[in-house]
Amino acid sequence: MLMGEAANQESLASDPRGPVNAAQSARLLYRRLAEIFPNSPLAPEAAWRAADILWQLQKADAASRPSARSATPPCAPKWTKTN
Repeated sequence: MLMGEAANQESLASDPRGPVNAAQSARLLYRRLAEIFPNSPLAPEAAWRAADILWQLQKADAASRPSARSATPPCAPKWTKTN
């Protein structure tokens, strides 16, 4: 039941008109399934999906920051011509 609801929330998150927090809800449901039922055959997949959703959310957050759009990122190496 938890896996089905988490998958439903995950599909809502991919819809542009879906709820704003659907991805967070899906991640929470997947994580709780893995924590509450660690011996379930679905636990490894739920843990992986929770981690993947977290990674996608962090990636989107990092891409939306002003430093991601700058011409030269602050951490870019400074190359100098030696000839």
